[in-house]
Amino acid sequence: MTRGRFIAGLRQNLRGLSADEVADIVADYEEHFTDAAAAGRSEEDVAAALGDPARLAGELSAETGLRRWEERRNPRTFLRAGMGVFGLQAFNILVLLPVIGILLFCAGVAAYVLYVVAGTGFHMMAQATSGNGNVLVPALAGFGLVCGVVGIGALLALLLDSGLRLLANYARMNYRLLKPKDEE
Repeated sequence: MTRGRFIAGLRQNLRGLSADEVADIVADYEEHFTDAAAAGRSEEDVAAALGDPARLAGELSAETGLRRWEERRNPRTFLRAGMGVFGLQAFNILVLLPVIGILLFCAGVAAYVLYVVAGTGFHMMAQATSGNGNVLVPALAGFGLVCGVVGIGALLALLLDSGLRLLANYARMNYRLLKPKDEE
């Protein structure tokens, strides 16, 4: 594969990244080819050492998604980083799928329980305003339930955050282990 075909393949597979990010990545690899040519290596050798441009673009896209998520934590960047990491882990998906399925099921059950508890809390607070008997105890209990739901929801968000970090570290470790000797 020549320099032009490698760069074109890399550029084509970097879809989803901004034009500036693609330009920076392509400039880095252009410089890599230029430095290798100055050292006497052929374009074919350099392209072979770098590997498949589609695989490299996938790694770079996932790494960029993770960096965006670390800089700006919001649901959109979380989902994009997660999908990028899952895409990198295609060969491990059979091992990870049951674990991820169980975790998603547990998160769904927890979300449902939080929904029921929050509904109960709001119902208790609403009944407290009706004026039937002692209003302070149900109001405080309802408020406590709602606060508990908010706290547990925040804890679940932190657990999802750390889970994605662990999965990203796992993906990075796998690619370091599987990287061909020529790339190091």
